[in-house]
Amino acid sequence: MASDRPIPVISVFSGLEPGWKWYVEETIGKAYWDFHTEEAKTLLERKIRRPRLSRVAGAFRCVSSARRLSSSAVAACSQYNTMWAAIALRVLAVQIPLLSFSFHFPRLPKGLRLLIMKWAFSRVERFMVHSEAEKERYAKHFGLSVERFQLVRWGVQPSSVQIEDLPPPIESPYICALGKDGRDYRTLIEAMKMLPELTLIAVAQPYNLTGIDIPKNVKIYCDIPLVEATNILKHSQFMALPLESDETSCGHITLVSAMYCKKAIVATSSSGIADYFPVGYDAPKIAAGDVEGWVKALGAMAADHDRLERCAIAGEKFAYEYCSRDASYRGTMDVFRKGGIVIG
Repeated sequence: MASDRPIPVISVFSGLEPGWKWYVEETIGKAYWDFHTEEAKTLLERKIRRPRLSRVAGAFRCVSSARRLSSSAVAACSQYNTMWAAIALRVLAVQIPLLSFSFHFPRLPKGLRLLIMKWAFSRVERFMVHSEAEKERYAKHFGLSVERFQLVRWGVQPSSVQIEDLPPPIESPYICALGKDGRDYRTLIEAMKMLPELTLIAVAQPYNLTGIDIPKNVKIYCDIPLVEATNILKHSQFMALPLESDETSCGHITLVSAMYCKKAIVATSSSGIADYFPVGYDAPKIAAGDVEGWVKALGAMAADHDRLERCAIAGEKFAYEYCSRDASYRGTMDVFRKGGIVIG
């Protein structure tokens, strides 16, 4: 029997490409999605970058549209978009629930920015974060109730790593490390200097490597297409994920992608990524900044094919069960439901 409940309108504000459609396909007939982005619409928005005027304007456009459409909720994707959406809702006096998705800080704000964010985030109904440890950390830092935070692991479509067969970047075996946010490449590269028999290929940004002396057994790629980075991952022995601290919550997409590629992962022992490993995952976790720990871990893993295989199998199974797009969709819909918006 058909429901007489009205279809909810969700106004979405993100920093993603204008063509991004989130969960439109899964919710046909269940929700209407009204998308807005940070894309600059005027010459002034293109010129003023600090603060990013296009982001501010995009938030106000989203909230104005939400008021016009009588939206059931405003969904802001990322911490900064959440802040500006909250400010726009307050300034325009729009009484629509605000839900925050992919709420994440590589480094927690301080000073005036923190004061502004505390005021803005108090307007948010619910926050979706990508690790359990972030819930209490953000609640405490911004003076919010921890009950307003909800874990939804980062969802990656398995097909995103199913690229065409490309030749390996080098012929000899190598370890890979990929990503930019929250990474500690200095410690990893210092360890590689003590492991001349091993080779590392790192895909990073130039600022990740400032002041670091690169040894001969480390090859660096910067600003390469995603397909090339994925190819480096697919041909590696295993992946290293060095993080800045024992609380850093970064590298989730890279972790899941490596699992889909059937690669074992050696990582910093950070609470921010603990939710992305199955119980009993047999790979070393190294304390942040521990060069000697990385030397031992990398050497041990490179020499143990059976251990690499066990981790690859366990990781792939975990990713399909907990980190797929389907799993992320279910978690996202639960965030809406707990925010008072029923989709479907």
